[in-house]
Parts: sequence; C-alpha cells; structure tokens
Amino acid sequence: PVEDLEFDPTLVCRGLIIDKDLGNMIKVDRFGKVRRAMHGTRRMLFGEMNEVYSGEHVDLREGKRFIFLNTLFSVSEGCLYIQLVQKWDDGTLKVRDESTGRDLTFTYEMLFNAVSKSLFKAHVEGRLKADVMRNPSRYVEMDTELPLTLLDQREAGKKLALITNSDWEYTKV
Repeated sequence: PVEDLEFDPTLVCRGLIIDKDLGNMIKVDRFGKVRRAMHGTRRMLFGEMNEVYSGEHVDLREGKRFIFLNTLFSVSEGCLYIQLVQKWDDGTLKVRDESTGRDLTFTYEMLFNAVSKSLFKAHVEGRLKADVMRNPSRYVEMDTELPLTLLDQREAGKKLALITNSDWEYTKV
C-alpha cells in the first residue's frame, strides 16, 4: 500500500511530535502547548487544533501517546506515517487479512506501530542499505560543490574526519 508514496522533506522535520492516538503531527512550544498541528498531510485550522488540544500539556516523559521525532531516521518514519494516515482517512488504504479475506481495521496507534516495525525491520535486515547501494542516485543528492569545499578546508590547514556508524561497504558507495 506504499508504492505510490514518496518522501517529502517539506512535510516533516526533527522536533515535531506524533500523536499516535489521533493521527496528528504536532509542534509544541517549550511549555508543551501545541502551536501547530497536521492531521495526515493536512494542516489543521487554528480552531480545529484548539478544539483538540486546548489546555493540553504535552509531556514526552508521560505515557506512550507521543513520539518525538529527533533523528533523521524518525523524520522518514513520520513522513510515511502521516501519508498513510491520509490514505487511511481517505479510504484509499486497504489492508486485507489473507486468512479471512476481510479488510483490517486499524487505530492510528496500530498504524504507527506497523510503520515503525516495518522500517526498523528493513533497516536491521539491511534491505534499506542494499537498495541504496544498488541505486545511489535515487537516494543521494550529489553536491558538486562539496569537493571544492573540502579542498578549501584542507588548503586552510583544517583537518577533517568523517565519522559514521555505517559499515565499511556502505560508506564506499
């Protein structure tokens, strides 16, 4: 059900929070007050957002309702999730139980857990890296200015190091 989806970096950024109960992506201020919200890929109007979150204090330390997007990996997870929430609400996301032939019903939390589990599994099994290694131009935006920038740094006497947690084979791509 995700074949037609594409990563859209304008939808999600680090620092946003997923509300698994309601299928929303929210931005809160330093006091935990919701300042902006999206349901699926649609930005909620102020009145709609206020109706849902008025007086609510978002505390990430409490419960499992809220997921903080604090890594680039979690940004892709959030992007996929809100697009699937949109498809689910539009009625275009159909998942069939193979044993019964019936459409499955999801809560927004179940949908998030399925997305999270699938991405984690693809990452751990190496399928994600293998796909990138097979077709790097699909995933990596080459910056033609980067070599010049690195040479400028070296000529200025700077010493640079690349630090990564990726395995050696992956870094050679």
